[in-house]
Amino acid sequence: MGLMFDETPDIDDILERIDDEDAEVRCVAVMDLREIDEEEAIPLVIKASKDTDAGVRVEAAQVMDEFVGAEIAQALVDALSDENEDVRKAAATTLAENKNEGGGEVFLKGIESDDPFVKASSLRAIRALRMPEAQAAALGCMGHDDANVRRE
Repeated sequence: MGLMFDETPDIDDILERIDDEDAEVRCVAVMDLREIDEEEAIPLVIKASKDTDAGVRVEAAQVMDEFVGAEIAQALVDALSDENEDVRKAAATTLAENKNEGGGEVFLKGIESDDPFVKASSLRAIRALRMPEAQAAALGCMGHDDANVRRE
């Protein structure tokens, strides 16, 4: 079921393709999530963020830039610990660009991580939100061993 260039994707079509055996088909389905109602798309993009194929997970992290809320923030913070470096980088980029106000508490928890990449990415994500409660957490990272954490 291919889409013509001007067609809006149908949720039923996306549901079918997001479970396809072919990772490329799943990847295109994830891209199409940008075009449907956020309420319907969020559970599907979160599902895609846990796909067995790293390419699908990368696409899911990139598509999450279109959505906000604690569920999206948590999925992105979780992706920062993915086994695949491209997935981690895509999640970090999305976190840095997405002013996800619903993610403030999730980002604060990410700052508590022992993983310097997760900590630095969470600091970068929360910076734009200007949350007063983040100040103490950020100041506590000034003496961290990792230069990226200190920079953020």
